[in-house]
Amino acid sequence: MPQLVVREVDEQVVRKLEERADRHGVSIEEEHRRILREALLTPASQKASFKETLLAMPNVGTDEDFARSKSPSRKVKIKYRKGTHAVGSAGRVITGEQVRTCS
Repeated sequence: MPQLVVREVDEQVVRKLEERADRHGVSIEEEHRRILREALLTPASQKASFKETLLAMPNVGTDEDFARSKSPSRKVKIKYRKGTHAVGSAGRVITGEQVRTCS
């Protein structure tokens, strides 16, 4: 069977691979093989769609829990570095130091 050597792998990636292998009770090499197999050989039809992924998420509250605050808007000072700019909602260029109201 062919072998694959991967050099210069980020330490954080190696740690995460070790943790994942430990959770699954397999060696790091076996976990690496499983990840490659799943990523490269699993047909797209067997992978969960975006809709299925969303539906699988646990219910963590009601819509009201995530509603925006109805508090009055507040003034925010925005500073731009010299030579930079932004485009305002009306399409005009905003430069320098300006104060705007966010809601």
